[in-house]
Amino acid sequence: MKLQRQTAVRIGKKRYPKWVVIIPPKQIEALGWKKGECLECDIIKSNPDNPELVIRKESTEKT
Repeated sequence: MKLQRQTAVRIGKKRYPKWVVIIPPKQIEALGWKKGECLECDIIKSNPDNPELVIRKESTEKT
């Protein structure tokens, strides 16, 4: 996987970045994710020196 920084918006001389994570197609297929699906994420801090980002398909259940 690869993390990339891209310019999302440029206003005058100021650039505002967005971050993009490149996930290989085989992993997307294995997860059953499709183009346009909504994803959600959480940051897990079980180890303060190495927090983790968890990405999953958005839950369709309403609580």
